[in-house]
Amino acid sequence: MNTMTRRPSHRWAVRILCLLGILLLTLPAAAQRREAPPRQDGAPGLEEGRRDEVVQFIRENFPLKARLLEELRQRNPEEFQRRRQRLAEEVRHLLDLRERDSELFRVHLEEMGLRDELNRLAREARREKAGSKERQEAERKLKEAVQRSFDLRHRIKEAELKELRGRLAELEGSLERRASRRSEMIDERLRELLGSGEEDW
Repeated sequence: MNTMTRRPSHRWAVRILCLLGILLLTLPAAAQRREAPPRQDGAPGLEEGRRDEVVQFIRENFPLKARLLEELRQRNPEEFQRRRQRLAEEVRHLLDLRERDSELFRVHLEEMGLRDELNRLAREARREKAGSKERQEAERKLKEAVQRSFDLRHRIKEAELKELRGRLAELEGSLERRASRRSEMIDERLRELLGSGEEDW
C-alpha cells in the first residue's frame, strides 16, 4: 500500500525535474532570440530606419550639437561614441514623445536646445572683466536663460508627476478590482490547477 502511494509522487517528481531541466536549457536561447540586434552605432535595439531618423533630427534641430559631435569624432572617437549614445537615447525619447504629446515635445525640445545656449552665454560672461558693464549685461542674459530653463524643466517635472499619478490611479483601480473578485479569482485559479492532469505533461 505504501509502495503504491509513493510511486505516483516519485513519477511526478521526476517529471518536474525533467521539465525544470528543459526550461533551464532553453531559457538562454529564448532570451537570445528576444534580444534586439546590435546597432552600428554601438547601442542595442534600434532599427536602421529609426537610427536615420535620429541622426536627421539632430542635424535639423541641433546643428551646433551635430557639428561639435563631428569635431569630437576626429579628436576623441571613444568620447564621441559615449556622447552620441547619450544624445541618441534622449532624441529617441523626444521622437516617441512627439507621437504622444506634441506640446510636451515642444517643451522638451526647447529645454534641450537651451542647454547649449546656457553654455554659450556662460562662456561669454566669463570672458568679460569682472564688474564691467559687459560682464553685467552678459550675466543678465545668462540669468534670463537660466530662469527660462528652470521654468521649462519645472513643466517637464509637472508632466512626469501627472503621468505617475495616472499610472498610480490605474494600479489602485486594478488592486480594487482584484480585491472585489478575490473569491472568484481564487476559484478560477483552483480550476486551472486541478485541470492540469498527466496529459499536460
